[in-house]
Amino acid sequence: MPALSRWMLLFSFFYLFCGSTLGALLLTQYAGFSLGGIEKQLASLATLHPLWLLVGWMAQSVLGMAYWIFPRVQKHQRPRAILAICSCFFLNFGLLLYSFFFFFFPYSSFLTLSAILLFLSFPLMFLHLQPRIKGFGSPSA
Repeated sequence: MPALSRWMLLFSFFYLFCGSTLGALLLTQYAGFSLGGIEKQLASLATLHPLWLLVGWMAQSVLGMAYWIFPRVQKHQRPRAILAICSCFFLNFGLLLYSFFFFFFPYSSFLTLSAILLFLSFPLMFLHLQPRIKGFGSPSA
């Protein structure tokens, strides 16, 4: 497994842990348990729960596995690997930036920047994978 795939899977498990922990805290709040006065702050973080789980965990693990699974162009070559590295960086930096500014500065223009970074991470990975996509029945390298 390539190092970038390992890093993306490691980051995805980090977001799985954070999203599941936040989801468990939200669930205890909705069940009526007292959390020591942090209920209002926790309710404001409810938007981060699906973002961390859907984008941070699921999408990132899919992109990391796609980087590993798609056939190489030649024996040990992954063309345009810098695009995949930028995709990983944009995805994780965008998620962290969004999480930070959503919590501390909820009406900041950095939320827009983080959304742009998140959006750009997916076309970058597609541009990396595009030469590696083969037609059905095509011989792999």
